[in-house]
Amino acid sequence: MQPPTLLDDEPIDLARYDEAFARATASVQATDFSSGVPDGFYETTVEDAWLSRTNTTRNPMIIWKLRITGPTHAGAALTKVRVITEKTVAFVGQDFQRLGAPLDRISDVQVRLADTIGRSTSVFKRAGRDGWSDVFFCRSETPRRGPASEDGVWPSAAAVGAEDDLPF
Repeated sequence: MQPPTLLDDEPIDLARYDEAFARATASVQATDFSSGVPDGFYETTVEDAWLSRTNTTRNPMIIWKLRITGPTHAGAALTKVRVITEKTVAFVGQDFQRLGAPLDRISDVQVRLADTIGRSTSVFKRAGRDGWSDVFFCRSETPRRGPASEDGVWPSAAAVGAEDDLPF
């Protein structure tokens, strides 16, 4: 199959885009979304958070930049993205709850984002087949306090150093 014939025979010069291309690829390399971090649990700190829009649907989305503090890959960055739709508003609420900045209304997201910066939180990172990674908030630096806590789980006896002298 022959390519379509151009109306004029002038070659197409893309050199004028070289500088913009260099800037764009440098910023993409600086923001390494795949990060090379293997799947697993990590302790992180929220380094930055902002509200943006998706490119295709223009839905609002929250982007959290996380810095790993341990137990491995300290210093590496992870990015958590949460698109906001009617189907995901409950998950947005869970994200803020787990970060220790609960929302009263979904419209408080813009105001409460600043409250999430600097928070220490455990996350689980899982790579998908499509090349994207999902990052899930597990808990924040807020300690659990028994049944009134987020998941209502008491710490185990071993975790608090209690003796196990039960007969069974």
